[in-house]
Amino acid sequence: MIYRRTFLGLVFLLLTSGCSLFTPTFDTEEAVFTDEVEPLQGQLFLPRDIEQPVAAVVVVHGGGWVRRSGDMVSISKQLARQGIAAFNITYRSAIYHPYPAAVSDVRRAIEWLRDNAERYRIDPQRIGGWGYSAGGQLILRAGLDPEFGLKAIVSGGTPAKFSYWPESPIITQFIGQAYAQSPERWEDASPVNHVQAASPAVFLYHGSEDTLVDPVQMDFMAEALAQKGVTHETHLAENRGHFGVYLFSKESEQKAIDFLKRQL
Repeated sequence: MIYRRTFLGLVFLLLTSGCSLFTPTFDTEEAVFTDEVEPLQGQLFLPRDIEQPVAAVVVVHGGGWVRRSGDMVSISKQLARQGIAAFNITYRSAIYHPYPAAVSDVRRAIEWLRDNAERYRIDPQRIGGWGYSAGGQLILRAGLDPEFGLKAIVSGGTPAKFSYWPESPIITQFIGQAYAQSPERWEDASPVNHVQAASPAVFLYHGSEDTLVDPVQMDFMAEALAQKGVTHETHLAENRGHFGVYLFSKESEQKAIDFLKRQL
């Protein structure tokens, strides 16, 4: 009983004293980054008590390009806790706005973050991207072009070469046409076809047991990066499936954050 009272007393003291154990190390703010077609917004996660402008990452969720499945909030919080600002965005659904609409949305978010960098104490020269699943495809497709100025990209569970699934109904919906009708659009949407020598550094991670997006997709992407001499690293999360990596692979997340710290 004495130990129980002591424990409860400690909890009460921590809760009422403003102890840093329960105090967030970041602030959050909602921001509309475009209303060109329809209003799209993101949530900013901003490290507290910073003396110099920080690096920032545009974070892009998955969901088969049609829904917000996996909101990336946990990853955004981890970034902010470790001193990197995160801008967790949404994009238009492919049900109503097929490719390349979502890619354009991600690029608008990158541009908005750079344009508002001073306001949020972000270094505009140290912006990266992070996406998982469909979001991984989008951040690569949007950010591999050096024109958009990303310094590093993290991409997990990524469908990178669409022709691998020429009959996929999910990709057909995203593109708006079947592969047989428009192979050139499928190839244009595939990140493996957009690597340039000046593309940003890339960290790829994937589950070894992923049955939704075959792990060979990471190999396709790594090979495309190697052919152009682009700095890249890969991490295969053993015994993890597509959703298991997103939900439970903290090792993958930390390796990706460490990569961003080195590159940004």
